[in-house]
Amino acid sequence: MTIVNKGERIYIDTNVLVYYFYTRQRGDFSEKAKRFLQRVESNKFEGAISSVTLMELIKVLRELLVTYGKIRDMNMIESVINQQIKELYSMNNICFVEGRPPDLKPVVEVEKLYYYSITNRSLNLLQTCRGKIDADHETGEPEHAGLHPLDIMHVVLAKQLNCHRIATFEWNFKEASGEVPALVLQDRNTLW
Repeated sequence: MTIVNKGERIYIDTNVLVYYFYTRQRGDFSEKAKRFLQRVESNKFEGAISSVTLMELIKVLRELLVTYGKIRDMNMIESVINQQIKELYSMNNICFVEGRPPDLKPVVEVEKLYYYSITNRSLNLLQTCRGKIDADHETGEPEHAGLHPLDIMHVVLAKQLNCHRIATFEWNFKEASGEVPALVLQDRNTLW
């Protein structure tokens, strides 16, 4: 059982934000994402979000708005996404690694951090977190299941930021729990 303590700094994975903004596919996950971010805003935890997370969020939201939202106007898509990003920046008790607009002053832990150290640590961790061979849920065909390279970067950033956990809906983050424990929001045995 995972118990999250008040005041812990928790790195927020992209999928938490995707479920927060896009509620159509997994309403249960959306409710958990909203409840989690409400707890961050009410000062139960401190959240941490990086530009890597924001870049992934923008890409996924573009895909969802085109595929499922049936929006075919890029200006409208960008308007929706800009509004959502603006909402994120207005939330309380969230540390944006590279800073908040308009000043974009980075947090102390990464202010002097060089890009290559994050990427090199990520590459080393990716070699340790190898994943596993699993079966595709629809076809039954073998597939590789494991952390995506950007997820590995999230782990390295979370560790650099002294985060206590990574909030996610992705079970694969458990593989890197030796670096930063995963707070899998869909896990019924987790108290947060």
